[in-house]
Amino acid sequence: MYQARVIPPDTPPVLLYSPVRGPVLTNQLSLLNNAPFEVSVADAIEGHDDSLTKAGVLHRDISVGNTLIVREEGGHVKGLLVDWDQCSLVEDVNTGPRRPDRAGTWQFTSCHLLQKHATTHTVVDDRESALHLLTWLVLRHGEHNLSPEATADSLRTFDVVYWDHKGQPWGGSDKQLNLRSRRQIPLHLEFKQVPHVKSLLNDLAAVFAFRYRQPTKKDDDALKAFQLRYKNNPAMLAEFEHVHVSKTYATNMALLAESGWLVKPLRDHIANHTWLLDDGAPPFRGHIDIGKSGVKSPADCSGVRRQSSAKLGRVADRNRGWPAKAAG
Repeated sequence: MYQARVIPPDTPPVLLYSPVRGPVLTNQLSLLNNAPFEVSVADAIEGHDDSLTKAGVLHRDISVGNTLIVREEGGHVKGLLVDWDQCSLVEDVNTGPRRPDRAGTWQFTSCHLLQKHATTHTVVDDRESALHLLTWLVLRHGEHNLSPEATADSLRTFDVVYWDHKGQPWGGSDKQLNLRSRRQIPLHLEFKQVPHVKSLLNDLAAVFAFRYRQPTKKDDDALKAFQLRYKNNPAMLAEFEHVHVSKTYATNMALLAESGWLVKPLRDHIANHTWLLDDGAPPFRGHIDIGKSGVKSPADCSGVRRQSSAKLGRVADRNRGWPAKAAG
């Protein structure tokens, strides 16, 4: 058992180096291959589900730096979810954030968490992060028909930071719009070698979109009234419930929280489609600079992992978390 101790504020930092022998881990960004990163995300989410159901632990930082690929003998590839330093026990989920700065990496954090400071981090937020991670990877590294400028504009969606009157960061409005319009992948974008990836991500986005279509009290009351009126007519009731906003919202929210839900469509998609060993796409070399009033460029957000043209294939800022409080 570990015993909690208070560390004096003047304690100097200590680095611990531990030699480890084992398989070689590869970061997602070093790959041009489409299938391995989808396999690795599916493996990572399966591990995430196991930690949740068997140990009651929520990871809270599904991101590109924490989803690694293991290349085993014979060319077999699997994924690992690493870096559990920001995890929390599920039993603590209703106590709110453990510290003022939220856990997670800004680009992949759910729209729900980016927009609502006074809310808790749940398993659905982690699963939405996995969708944003997959989207970010295929936009940045998949071979598609977008120009570098259009690609940078699409990736900008993940980086935009606004500041409220209290100096607190918020965002996710563009990501939410993409979810709700079922355009997680831009409408005019086509993947040259793996066109099926677009439909996968848009179909997943359609389910996550229900998070942001919460019914009103009027909707709920209308459903209850109809259920009471047609309780002796199951066929009519089932037809009505199938399309009613309150029922579809409840059904899809339950699906999003169901253990193994996200893993299954990913596994099915991998098994039912043809993949290349190398899709030939070059690393993305764009630099995103938003530069609009009220919006900070990633370079201004010291607490956010961001892209860097100086270090291709890596996220330059290793300080996970949310942007630092705006000056002034």
